[in-house]
Amino acid sequence: MDELIRQNRRITTRKIAVELSISKVFVHHIINKKLGYGKVCAQWVPKHLSENQKTARRFYVRCAQAHFRTSLTSGISAHIVGMEPNLEKLSHSQNILLSPFDYDSIMIYGNEAFSKDGKSHTLDAKNGQKLLYPYNKSGMTESDIQRVKMLCPCRIM
Repeated sequence: MDELIRQNRRITTRKIAVELSISKVFVHHIINKKLGYGKVCAQWVPKHLSENQKTARRFYVRCAQAHFRTSLTSGISAHIVGMEPNLEKLSHSQNILLSPFDYDSIMIYGNEAFSKDGKSHTLDAKNGQKLLYPYNKSGMTESDIQRVKMLCPCRIM
């Protein structure tokens, strides 16, 4: 499947399913969870835009797992619970370090992201910098833009 995607980044899950005689659901699971690809600009590209998933993150950010929410709650927070996998590190084979770690990246979460009480820090920058939520940032950093351009050679940026 990885070879099919590398040969044709615009291949559809339907074509892969037919080619390999497996279900589209299974194809989607393998592509997203096992191979680490996502669809950008109608092309399959590695999901390596997120600073939160870089294997090198451990050198820059501390994760306080004890402060993460673990049970479903009511209201708006119900949509956030269960997002902890977004902080899981990629395997070395999935990880492509396209640029140095960027604390200000639009892709990095705030200090209290996914916390049990909304106040406890789940992430702390080892350099002491406050980690802002993406909606509190002015936009994509130059590093974010360069990574998107490297992974997606379309002309939207």
